[in-house]
Amino acid sequence: MTYLVRPATPSLTELLHSSAERRPDAVAIAEDGTDLTYAQLWTRVRGFARSLAGQGIGPGSRVLVTVSGAVRTAVSVYAVSQLGATVSVIGDRYSATQRAMIEQDYAPHLILTGREEEPVVEPGPGGEVEETGNPELVIYTSGSSGRPGGVICHREAVTFSVDAIQRRLGYRLADRVLAVPPFSFDYGLYQLFLAVASGATLVAATPGDALATFAGAGRSRPTVLPILPALARSCLSLAARWPASVRDGVRLITSTGAHWDDDTRAALRALFPRAGLVSMYGLTECKRTTISAVDEDVAAPGTVGRPLPGTRVWIERQDGRPAAPGEVGQVVVSGPHVMRGYWNDPVRTRATFQEREGVRVLLTGDDGRLDAEGRLYVHGRRDGQVKIRGTRVSTAEIERAAAQLDSVSAAALVVGPRGGEPVLYVEGTAADADIRRRLGALVGVWKVPNEIRVLDRLPVNDRGKVDLAALRER
Repeated sequence: MTYLVRPATPSLTELLHSSAERRPDAVAIAEDGTDLTYAQLWTRVRGFARSLAGQGIGPGSRVLVTVSGAVRTAVSVYAVSQLGATVSVIGDRYSATQRAMIEQDYAPHLILTGREEEPVVEPGPGGEVEETGNPELVIYTSGSSGRPGGVICHREAVTFSVDAIQRRLGYRLADRVLAVPPFSFDYGLYQLFLAVASGATLVAATPGDALATFAGAGRSRPTVLPILPALARSCLSLAARWPASVRDGVRLITSTGAHWDDDTRAALRALFPRAGLVSMYGLTECKRTTISAVDEDVAAPGTVGRPLPGTRVWIERQDGRPAAPGEVGQVVVSGPHVMRGYWNDPVRTRATFQEREGVRVLLTGDDGRLDAEGRLYVHGRRDGQVKIRGTRVSTAEIERAAAQLDSVSAAALVVGPRGGEPVLYVEGTAADADIRRRLGALVGVWKVPNEIRVLDRLPVNDRGKVDLAALRER
């Protein structure tokens, strides 16, 4: 395997240029039956960068990308990077209300939109914002409140993350990486960065539709599948229709954002017998934190792996002292991948990014533990608690226990937008009374919610996660 990422801190566009020089005729992006080579992608990026420069875009400028499709997104992001400006990608999947919030918060100078071959340029509100040191990216997340908030991602952290993740995952020149997660989600956007940095091909069969992309992927013969557990359950039946020769060609399946349940892991291994499974953990605030070895979950069920090279992860007790192996506490992260903070939100930045013994650290807000070998296990959000019959209960504990039950493939415990008693939604075929009895045997009857609702399928948002907001509205 040839490794193309250089050890310095080049920009995203310099990484593309490196691959274009080394593999000009190799396919960079395969989308809707059309192959775009690295040389062609580099030519389009340079041309669009000249167009943006002619409109005054340069260092200090902010560009918002709302286009659809992998090629248009790639051309937009790399062109902005080449000019030293800041780019934020939200795609075309955000609601009008969310987009308005982001435009007001980010105050872009230009907005790139449209479905034409070349992105359409529209003027943005612009204006002065708090000095942030001209970051490479601002990535918006929905946050617990549902209001989008931007994470400031500076160049050194972005390229370090690409380099460190690539070293651990080892994408190959011959790989075809399926673009399932949307580019508005950092998991999806970094698939583009990783594919380009490693000289691989990004496969985006159906822009903007993850399930349709997966359904049609049998024709594109992917070798790497980045998926999320909630989306994996929906994709299994689609992947079962792929020819056996295509499924045998998949060599790596990666996941982040939630635990794979035992049934899903078993089904993935049955469908893709030659693929290794890799679990990862991270937040947009540091991109990626830990990555497991291939199939490490067999020997260490539930692990999300060890820290990236050059980074550190530890568990902090309530009193601020480091926890012992096996002791549960807050997951704390330090290293070059820790981002700069939150866009236009200094209060939240100070609360989340702090110093420990002179080192800048990220307080993840997740509870977890480390085993004696340094593997991380994540238990859930520290604020992920609800009251059931007056007792505080971890939502992650109830959800994990419910998902272990036969005839249940997923579960989500939510409280409605106006409060009230929590409701447990499960995806499966078991009766709610049967779930109540078996769940009580696992966690104690006092922890079982008064109301359990069984659905054929839990709703999934455009990031491939269970749509908690939709469940709350029910």
